[in-house]
Amino acid sequence: MRKTGDEPILWKGKETGFCLRDFWSWSYSDLLDNTLRGCYSEFIVAAALGIDLSEPRANWEPWDLTLYEEANAIHIEVKSGSYLQAWKQNHPSTIRFGIQPTICWSPTNGYTGEPHRQSDVYVFCVFAEQDAAKADPMKLDSWEFYVLPTKELDKHCGVQRTISLNALLRLSPQKVDFADLKSAVLQSVRQKLSVSIRFIFVLPLHHRLAVVQPAGENPLGEQAVLVGAGGLQGCKRRRFG
Repeated sequence: MRKTGDEPILWKGKETGFCLRDFWSWSYSDLLDNTLRGCYSEFIVAAALGIDLSEPRANWEPWDLTLYEEANAIHIEVKSGSYLQAWKQNHPSTIRFGIQPTICWSPTNGYTGEPHRQSDVYVFCVFAEQDAAKADPMKLDSWEFYVLPTKELDKHCGVQRTISLNALLRLSPQKVDFADLKSAVLQSVRQKLSVSIRFIFVLPLHHRLAVVQPAGENPLGEQAVLVGAGGLQGCKRRRFG
């Protein structure tokens, strides 16, 4: 259950004068800390995509976020990097991201399957500010987002475990800001969402269950829709669109 921060910290059933928000403020205020930046980046991406934030973050899923769009579940992996760190630096950090294939884990089955990249799309988040005096991760204008379909990483990187920002740019990801992040994610998985209905098979009125095949599965590369649960027997095919 998601907490509000007002919950008191108790000792022997009595309030101590501290609440959960005090802990949050003490432990999670420095968003330049690289152990917190990853979680914060997931929050930013979830907010940009309009994902429901009313439930607490799940730490154990094979991917970071799930976006539901047109009855499809889009699995998203979020990675983050920054030129600035929480400690004193002599020069900006070189940005690298982890992209290693992983083995799927679930509470019921444990680790199963072969190592592979679990998501449909990667969102690489870069806190681009390089002036420590101006650095504020809560100013989203200072962030850059690079969106890349997972299949592109599989194609070009194989089992590679990390990738530098410069190498990532050579794969031509979509570079967007906070406002355009959702449209970029949807565009990157457009094949999963695409619907192009070209034929309909008409059955009697009492068989009104539509079964949709993924686009491109018939010889013409067009999508077929079967109206009714009775298959093709006695059907008339009509072309439209």
